[in-house]
Amino acid sequence: MLLSPLSLLVLSACGGSGGSGGFQAGGNANKGPLLNARAFLDYDGDGEWDEETEPGTLTDATGYFTLTGEAGQENAVIVVLTDDATIDTSSGTVLSGVRLSAEAGATVVSIASTLMQEGGLTEAEVKTVLGLDELGESLLTFNPYSDANKDDSIAAKVEAVSQQVGTVLTAMTAAAQGAGLDAESAFNAALQAVSEEVAERVSSGKDFSLVSTAADIDGNASALSDIATKMKVAITAAKATDDSIDDTAFDAVESVILTAVVNVNTEVAKITDISDAGSSAASKTFSIASVLADQVKAAVTAVKVDPTNATAVDLVTFSA
Repeated sequence: MLLSPLSLLVLSACGGSGGSGGFQAGGNANKGPLLNARAFLDYDGDGEWDEETEPGTLTDATGYFTLTGEAGQENAVIVVLTDDATIDTSSGTVLSGVRLSAEAGATVVSIASTLMQEGGLTEAEVKTVLGLDELGESLLTFNPYSDANKDDSIAAKVEAVSQQVGTVLTAMTAAAQGAGLDAESAFNAALQAVSEEVAERVSSGKDFSLVSTAADIDGNASALSDIATKMKVAITAAKATDDSIDDTAFDAVESVILTAVVNVNTEVAKITDISDAGSSAASKTFSIASVLADQVKAAVTAVKVDPTNATAVDLVTFSA
């Protein structure tokens, strides 16, 4: 029988079933419910799973996991890693090379919780910058795919915002890989770029729209443009220690990539129902982000091989 998030918190408070002084932690891993993602308690804080010392398990089709921790490790961050066997069941596509995290006690590990963890932001700040102030529940406990949700429109909005940030993360990761970074370094660079941009937008009060590349009325660059700039800096820094990395290939197709991201995220913003995960109209839209990531990686790689290929790049578009 599966434990509910409430049960997990009660077990944690009373020592759980992990032996003398042990505790239970767990809940759901979401960027869409993630199947076969590796959830674990990150005792040493390095974001990597040590199977000999850190309790870990694979998530089920609803993203559910439960972990038994050791006494004294109750404050360990919960980390979820995806690989080639991980399926985002909201779209039916593989989601590889992503790292999500959440503070101890969270029962939902998501992109929102990761932004809080990586960006050092409060929940209120993340809610505001992502336009989720109307969500009455905590981002660390709200599962948009739970049958217990009383407002389907709120659930759809939370998931749509998560998918939009995910589109940016996977597209930027793919671009960095196309330029020559290894998968882990590429994702880390993308996550840092997005997290830093969220933090900067929080401190400045600027808009964090992921459906436009236009500058605001004061001439400030869009969030997407700023994230792309941060990625170019990261790629250039990586080239300093690896001559095989091309720090110009991404630049050559940047505008096309950002336009494609806007196209995808504009469609994602239209989603109002996620109640039929895996087979609904929403799942078809969510799956386009995976297609885009593949296209971005191929496009940047092609330009790396031959700069003249930049003129032939044509990424995801949506017909009316």
